[in-house]
Amino acid sequence: MNQAKVTVTLKSDSGRIKISVWASSIEEAKEKVLRDQNAPLSAILSAKVERPSIWDIKRLTAESSPYFFSRSTLRFFRQKVSDFSVYRNGPDSFVIAANSRGGNVTKRIFNPFTRTLEQPA
Repeated sequence: MNQAKVTVTLKSDSGRIKISVWASSIEEAKEKVLRDQNAPLSAILSAKVERPSIWDIKRLTAESSPYFFSRSTLRFFRQKVSDFSVYRNGPDSFVIAANSRGGNVTKRIFNPFTRTLEQPA
């Protein structure tokens, strides 16, 4: 299964600690950090996937969506990869968006664990 880099924030006696781990889900990341730090579940303050760049997303979705960032598709919509912005959509997904020809906005939801681009609901 694919893994993503997850940052888990823990509460400790000396303050807050941020630990980054590679995991297949946020729950797995929490378990790894708790096991490594020998901490109780109540010590977790937050856990979220680190925000990838649009270039990372292009590379990670090359198999699942090979045509989305292809040269011909981008040319048709008069876009460049650098036109896309990445926004957080909860702790484990991201929205990518860019203006396209005709004033429309191209939007997709990127899931870093499945490495897929999905249509927004």
